[in-house]
Amino acid sequence: MKKTKLFLAAILVLTVFAMASCSLIIDFMNKPCTHADDNKDLICDLCGAELEATETPNPEHTHSFVEGKCECGESDPDYVAPHTHNFVEGKCECGESDPDYVAPECEHAYSISTVEPTCTEAGSKTFTCSLCGHSYSNEIAANGHDEKIIPGQAPTCTETGLSEGKECKVCGVVTVEPITLN
Repeated sequence: MKKTKLFLAAILVLTVFAMASCSLIIDFMNKPCTHADDNKDLICDLCGAELEATETPNPEHTHSFVEGKCECGESDPDYVAPHTHNFVEGKCECGESDPDYVAPECEHAYSISTVEPTCTEAGSKTFTCSLCGHSYSNEIAANGHDEKIIPGQAPTCTETGLSEGKECKVCGVVTVEPITLN
């Protein structure tokens, strides 16, 4: 009987200690215990109190970054501050143009760069003012082929022949049709 009373007294002391330990942590930390339970064993990892099945432990803090900062004070390591344009004479160092910039009148001093046309592709002539940067381009039409006639070749028993064709004197493109014996 004495052992039973000691056993019950021990259980009572442990129960009171478990209940008091949470309030001791609260007093010590000057904030309420949030009952963290990382192992989901319904035992508070901070104070050791048994949690009820309906009590949900606090989840880990998820950062909510606004302009690179979280309310907890942590900074987003991947945050890149937006670029603020610093326009000088209507241009920013990033290449962006100021939409409100009105250039002063300029007596343009154009330099000319040319992309020569080929037989099949157009070229261009670009004029760029060295004073204000104004630029415009004119297209140069493709040259077309400068063709010469090449004689045909009659087919033989073993070789395919070619019709009369044309060959470009500039790029060497040849246009002929094969001829076979029937």
